[in-house]
Amino acid sequence: MPTQQPDDYKKRESGHRTEAEIVEMYDGACRAKTPEEARFWHKEVWMDWCYEHPDLEANVCQDMARKAICYWAGYFNHEVRLRVEKLYAEQHPVFGPATRGPIDPTQALLMGLAPEGDAFPWPRRPPPWPAEP
Repeated sequence: MPTQQPDDYKKRESGHRTEAEIVEMYDGACRAKTPEEARFWHKEVWMDWCYEHPDLEANVCQDMARKAICYWAGYFNHEVRLRVEKLYAEQHPVFGPATRGPIDPTQALLMGLAPEGDAFPWPRRPPPWPAEP
């Protein structure tokens, strides 16, 4: 049972967010430039995690929200990743800290296909192509 939700948490009447709303939320979080903007977007993502995962405690949802924002930042350029990781005090859950340097597309693919490790917080799905014999 969750211990505490954000103060202004309200269960959405309309159900789950649409794909467009999710993109808008994570893009907004990655485009934040100030700590105030980051707090606003973190709260939006945090509340979404609380809604989508009512079995998790609020502090777990907070942590997952930060990780999810930094994961989304991996689709942006290196400068955005650096800024996002600093604003949200978190690192990309697969690539690690952006301070190590940029990740090229080949590295990103190989890291994404690597066997599940401690850094990857979500269950892996098998690739959409058949395994080689």
